[in-house]
Amino acid sequence: MVRDRLLLAADGAGVVARLGGDEFVLLVEERRTEDVVRRVLEELRRPVDLDGLAVRSSGSVGVARPGDGASLAQLLTRADVALYAAKAAGRDTSADFRPDLQAAVADRLGTGVDVRRLLAGEGGVGSLEAHYQPLVELASGRVVGAEALVRWRHPERGLVLPDAFLGAVSAGGLDARLDEAVLREVAADLARWRGQGLEPVPVSVNLSRGSLVDPDLADRVVAVLEHHGIPSGLLHVEVTEHQELPDDDVVAGNLEALVAAGVDVHLDDYGTGYTSMDYLQRFPVAVLKLDRAVTTTVDGGRRPVVAGITAMASTLGLDVLAEGVETVAQRDALLALGIRYGQGWLFGRPEPAADHVRRVLGGGARATGALEVPAPRETPTASPQRA
Repeated sequence: MVRDRLLLAADGAGVVARLGGDEFVLLVEERRTEDVVRRVLEELRRPVDLDGLAVRSSGSVGVARPGDGASLAQLLTRADVALYAAKAAGRDTSADFRPDLQAAVADRLGTGVDVRRLLAGEGGVGSLEAHYQPLVELASGRVVGAEALVRWRHPERGLVLPDAFLGAVSAGGLDARLDEAVLREVAADLARWRGQGLEPVPVSVNLSRGSLVDPDLADRVVAVLEHHGIPSGLLHVEVTEHQELPDDDVVAGNLEALVAAGVDVHLDDYGTGYTSMDYLQRFPVAVLKLDRAVTTTVDGGRRPVVAGITAMASTLGLDVLAEGVETVAQRDALLALGIRYGQGWLFGRPEPAADHVRRVLGGGARATGALEVPAPRETPTASPQRA
């Protein structure tokens, strides 16, 4: 079927061959390149009829053009490099080979190998670190929680931010293993802080689709908490809207079991994801986290949207936490709309465990004073704390 569509796209102007798996190669006259690439993408987008069911598909195209005496084997290699670039750009598109792409692809492949070694516990590739960003009560600046955000301490590249390696994690099907590694790191930190006589604030960890579809997820999370002697109320889990979750009993069952054990569920990136209302109906959510794309425009044209979300959350008995709060004006606008909690650079960037202890947990007790940000113009009546 794919062969037929590629032959139709080539329209007799070239040769079509299958390299293996889901990869094909087209040899066409250079003057016809743009036209053939456009036709290939259009043909692959056409729905496929499977017993009356329309199944949609797409493809990515890497283009290598003749020149500088490159052999056919070299052109195929270059086309493969360009194909990686097209996939990295979001798929369903095309990319032309450039010399700098070769280094970028090699770097991605090397990152993938190192990530696999890292999550397998092998040495020589550094270690994962949990950095903590405070969650605060907007009216007072009081820290009521923290989100754990993963970093990679690499022996050669230094501190690597997640954008540089999460793609390799997903491509390698390692999301669930990364989630578990972060969970264990957070649990170890919480246990250490409690052992030092500190009173940690609850910490939120992110769970990917790979973790949520595992029927044993809830049991494994509870086992980690029990192993470290950590009260379940010190752990919150975040489910993102940016990953579509299957409509079956496994995900909902996992989250319900975690809530029954005392672990709150937060719905992350709210307002920009797949099926906001559907998730609220299916999952036992306690807190909605407004995506920063919504928060950063709250003092502008999207104010009615935020007001509507806040009203809906109030009706459902949910708290709202705004991500990406960067200015006092945004904080004040959120407060005026009745949003109680916030997170963002106005209150603090993600910081290593030692800095979190000093800035948030210092003095041997939970920090209850306001962080150093200007006081709001007025303080609304507070709702019961759940963040």
